[in-house]
Amino acid sequence: MSDDDYPVLGKACVFIDDCEEADWDWSWDENAQEQTTYVRAERGSETIEVHWHGNRLESVLYTHDGETYRNLPNVAKARERLNGEPEEPKERGRPKVKAREVDEVCAFGDIIIKPRILPFDPDIANDDEIISYVRGKTIVWWNRTSLNYEKAQVWPPRQVNIWIDESSKGKAFLTFVSPEGFRSVALDCLVQVV
Repeated sequence: MSDDDYPVLGKACVFIDDCEEADWDWSWDENAQEQTTYVRAERGSETIEVHWHGNRLESVLYTHDGETYRNLPNVAKARERLNGEPEEPKERGRPKVKAREVDEVCAFGDIIIKPRILPFDPDIANDDEIISYVRGKTIVWWNRTSLNYEKAQVWPPRQVNIWIDESSKGKAFLTFVSPEGFRSVALDCLVQVV
């Protein structure tokens, strides 16, 4: 397939060729008027979906067993998945959260910090439950860099930019918008939801 055959496809043609070489089934859809191209590659229970606007990459999603595992940062990472071994279904569970223990009651501004009291168990609660508990509330956490407590409002209450992600080392982080901007807090540092 060449760019001359499908001019809107642009860089998508190269990705489609990679899909064919790696024995992935693929499908594509284009809208020449809007200059958008969508390529879906499938192998077993794995799916990679890539969306371009003209030759500009919009998104790359990797899904396994129907669950979106991660947004891949670029097409090169998608090619690595194409050429990698098929992943066996994994059990999706967050690693055990080792929480910072607060031994005594102390004051932090207008908030009294008590021994760790959260309205959810971070070891058991799923991402959606944790997000519903913190949305619109003020959270307090221990900042390991400044070695001090910090607080921020998870704002606004109907905010959609709240998610939980894992670092490359398996640590779970809550990322959200506060009046001060985007914040990211390790779940094991979360002390209180007010």
